Amino acid sequence: MPRFVNNAAWTHHFNANLIVSIGNGRRRESGFGFVHTAKLKDGGEIILDGNAAYELTNPVIAVIPATEGYSTIEMGECPDGSPYEFRQPVIAWQLKQAGEMVPVTIRGPNNGNTEDAAVEQPTGEVWDPSEDAIYDSAAIFREASLKKVADRDAERRAQKVHANSEEKA
Repeated sequence: MPRFVNNAAWTHHFNANLIVSIGNGRRRESGFGFVHTAKLKDGGEIILDGNAAYELTNPVIAVIPATEGYSTIEMGECPDGSPYEFRQPVIAWQLKQAGEMVPVTIRGPNNGNTEDAAVEQPTGEVWDPSEDAIYDSAAIFREASLKKVADRDAERRAQKVHANSEEKA
């Protein structure tokens, strides 16, 4: 039986050198994210989440010190509806094999997140790699971020309603 290996645990509980190949991703049963089957040297298999598979197939090839003025930026709303804004200075950049530059903060790559972190530049512009978009200011980025979250939540609610209606049918 394949073992499921999530992004937070794979380096602690699994030797990546045992992987021979990683297959194409397939959507999780929940509909959110992907999983990949990895073939092992001993003939076994494990299941990797999309983040772990990506990290194994797109390794870091260099780490470059950052110049001052760049910060990761996260914005959103707290459960009570009040806004939050969190910035961390970029201390280095990881150059990945595929050519990406990943910001590194004291919390780690992408500010400790599995998703791409937005980067506020010294000019005040914000680059959001998840959308490959540049916003003129943090305020404009906030509005886009809130809309993205609202759209994603609406899509999840719609999928849940659709799944529940199929179960009843």
